[in-house]
Amino acid sequence: MTTKEVFEKAKAGDVGILDDENAAPCLGAQNEFGDTPIHCLAIAGRTKILDHPNSIRLLGVQNKIGNTPIHYLARDGKTKVLDHPNTVPYLEVQNEDGKTPGQILDKY
Repeated sequence: MTTKEVFEKAKAGDVGILDDENAAPCLGAQNEFGDTPIHCLAIAGRTKILDHPNSIRLLGVQNKIGNTPIHYLARDGKTKVLDHPNTVPYLEVQNEDGKTPGQILDKY
C-alpha cells in the first residue's frame, strides 16, 4: 500500500489501516500540513487510535500548526481523551495558538 493510499483511507476514517501490515510503515508519514494518517483518523473522529498499538506511539506528533491527533479528537468533543491513559503524556501539549487538548474541550 502506498503512502497516498494510506492517507486516502485515513481521511475516509478507515481504521482498518491500523491493522494492515502494508500500511503500518506509512502511519508516521507526514503530508504537506504535517499531518500523519493518525491525525486524519482523529479528524474523522475515530477514537480507536487511542488504543491501537500502531497509533499510540504517534499520538504526540504535532503538525505544522502544533496540533496532535488528540487536539482533533478534543475539537470534536471526544471527552474520552481527558482520562484515557494513553493521552496523559500529551494533554499539556500546546498548539500554535497556545491551546492544549483540555482547553479545546472546555469549549464543549
